[in-house]
Amino acid sequence: MLHNRFYTITICVLMVTTGSLNTLCAKWADNFKVDGEHFDHPFLQAFCMFIGELLCMGAYLIILGVRKYRWNRTKHDVDSESEPQIPRFNPLLFLIPAISDIISTSVMYIGLTLTSASSYQMLRGALIVCTGLLSIFCLHSTIKAYQWMGMISVVLGLADPIHAWHQICKQPMIAVALTGTTISIAFFNFAGTTVTKNLSATTRTVLDSVRTIVIWAASLPLFGQKFIPLQLIGFALLIFGMFVYNDILIGPWFRQHILPRIYDIPCFGP
Repeated sequence: MLHNRFYTITICVLMVTTGSLNTLCAKWADNFKVDGEHFDHPFLQAFCMFIGELLCMGAYLIILGVRKYRWNRTKHDVDSESEPQIPRFNPLLFLIPAISDIISTSVMYIGLTLTSASSYQMLRGALIVCTGLLSIFCLHSTIKAYQWMGMISVVLGLADPIHAWHQICKQPMIAVALTGTTISIAFFNFAGTTVTKNLSATTRTVLDSVRTIVIWAASLPLFGQKFIPLQLIGFALLIFGMFVYNDILIGPWFRQHILPRIYDIPCFGP
């Protein structure tokens, strides 16, 4: 019991920490100047993020290999479990979500180059509202093949990898920041998936909102962001809204204390 509790706390802390580092490393790279120009390559940063997410697949294959090795050493006893294998699935099932993810990530990093890290993270809190509305109107839409080709062409035209590589060669610390982005997103996704599996999706959403405060607090000394007291109210309302949306506050209290009184009224009773 104690081991499970320690593991749960560790995973939650890992999720908040690596999620915060991911945004801070991306903003750190944006602050570097090479030949008088800022490092302004959001598509390269998005590429690094997806490389980091791909590392989770490598970790999964390693764990699967270890399990198969242990299974082979059991000499195939009658009571032994079946051989571990990769579940069969259609890779095309991930095509649309993957393309949508890379577009949204690239757009977010474009926004990060234009604003502070904490403001960027706060605006990501609107994801719940946008996802809820878009899931109603857009899930049945079909994207034509020529539209996918057009978007890929736009991404390739905006990436500018040669200029990015030139700046990285002249300022090696940019490579350090990009590496931090890649590694932190790998651990963040691992921790987030583990939290969703062992706890709940609600817990993951709440923890994701906590890193907003961590990023804001770290941005003050690291990036010289100006302290605005009004932001504290904004953070409080943001987190409060997250808690209400995920039925942690207001809802349970209303059902426990208010609804029973309403049902006691004769005209409202069941």
